[in-house]
Amino acid sequence: MHGTGAITAGELHPHRTALMEATFARLGCDNCRAETRDAAKERPDENESYDLVLLDVPCSGLGGGGKPDAMLNRSEEDILSLAALQRSILEANAPLVKQGGALIYSTCTVSLRENRANVLAFLKEHAVFTAEPLSDLLPAGKAEGGADRGDPFLQLLPNEDGIDGFFIARLIKTGRTGTECRKEKQ
Repeated sequence: MHGTGAITAGELHPHRTALMEATFARLGCDNCRAETRDAAKERPDENESYDLVLLDVPCSGLGGGGKPDAMLNRSEEDILSLAALQRSILEANAPLVKQGGALIYSTCTVSLRENRANVLAFLKEHAVFTAEPLSDLLPAGKAEGGADRGDPFLQLLPNEDGIDGFFIARLIKTGRTGTECRKEKQ
């Protein structure tokens, strides 16, 4: 961003907020600030305040990432609970995106419930957002990660891509206001 604009980073745990603040200071990021906040809680006073909202949501970690025991220690109930939390985070943050802005949803799991199914359910209920294919944003030769299934999302798989499993969806706010987005849910 070359010192332009502003970045607000939210973190649920105060000790992690402090770590982010220290990192911003070390890097000389005067346009960045960290806040302790619950991403699943609505903030109507901030509706349509952001050009970009990046949601790196808590997930099951079934994408690898040095957590080989994650698969063994996750129950069906855990996955359902995480998917519900992720959906509440999506719902709470969607109104924050400005008209024409983007909402990025990202996980480090390969769980369809936490990834594709969650985003498709959100899109079905929020016509104000549309999924933007990520293939144009990737370096040449990188997997499109979803085009073969007819969706625009990027799903990286350890066995195919040689890296940990990740999911990314870029949703563009093309329609009505944040208030209308909230009313749509009711």
